[in-house]
Order: sequence, then structure tokens, then C-alpha cells
Amino acid sequence: MAPKAREIVVTLLVVGSILLDLHYGPYSRLWWQKNSDNKENEISNYFPIRIGQTTKAVLNEMDFYTTILLGNSENSFAPGFICTSGVFSSSVESSSSAAVSNLYASIFQKRTRFSGPLVIGWNDKDIISQLSQNISFFPFSFLLGKYLIFVYSIGTSLREDWNNGGL
Repeated sequence: MAPKAREIVVTLLVVGSILLDLHYGPYSRLWWQKNSDNKENEISNYFPIRIGQTTKAVLNEMDFYTTILLGNSENSFAPGFICTSGVFSSSVESSSSAAVSNLYASIFQKRTRFSGPLVIGWNDKDIISQLSQNISFFPFSFLLGKYLIFVYSIGTSLREDWNNGGL
């Protein structure tokens, strides 16, 4: 039998912002998280990873605050994650798992690993609902043969001979 996952209470403190150039541009696939509710659908839908999103999780009786930033050490256009607890702070990490787990390890001297998406509430339908408010277009993806197609915007052109399709 698999070990039971921890119950972690997560509170969304700041919803954060959508930046059109990031969420609907060439780096958009980095700024949307696949919704875990659509495992059996052929078309996958997403919710936004918002800049400035801040959550609080209580771990080992301490408050851990995780905030999403623009950029990390690997990619200046990808999400960065920083975790703070009291006077302690993590480095800007490329994953929420690394930010939370590394800070926890430095405080408690334990190698406990945490699921970043779980600790920032991406499994909580209420938090996902709040993050999904005021979105003009939700990207989606689907498989075309062996290729995953990620659609982050739909537009029209002025080419009437193409029935206004293409760019």
C-alpha cells in the first residue's frame, strides 16, 4: 500500500497578474499549468501561473510563503519560485518543489521533499478557480499524431483569399 499523502492546508494570499506578452506569447507554454481534472480528455485545458501569486502553507507548525516571480537561474522568461518562512528565504528556483523543499531542509536539517504544486495549492479547485478568473482566452493542447500542439491564441488575418485565416 502506498504511503498516504500529507494533508497540507494552503491559503491563496495574492492572486497575481497576467502579463499578455508572457501568457499569450512565445513563452506562454511556461506560464500555464495543465489542469489535473482533464486526464481522460483528448484536449487538455490549463490554468495560469500568475506573476506575484503568493500562497501560505503550514509545514511543521511554521508558515511557508511561496511567491511566483518572472525569471529563474535557468530562463529569464520562465516562472521563478521563492519561498520564505520567518527570517529564512530560499533562492529563486525553477520549481516550487525546489523552493519549498530546499528552504525546509535549511530550517529543519531534514531532507523532506514536498510536491511544489501541492504546497502552492494547484490541486485545490477553489484556488484554481480564483487563478482562472478574468481570463480572456484559455490555452489548450491536443495530440496530433505524436506531436503535442499547444494553442495559446487564435486570431484572424486580413487575407480574404485565405478566408481570413493564417497570419
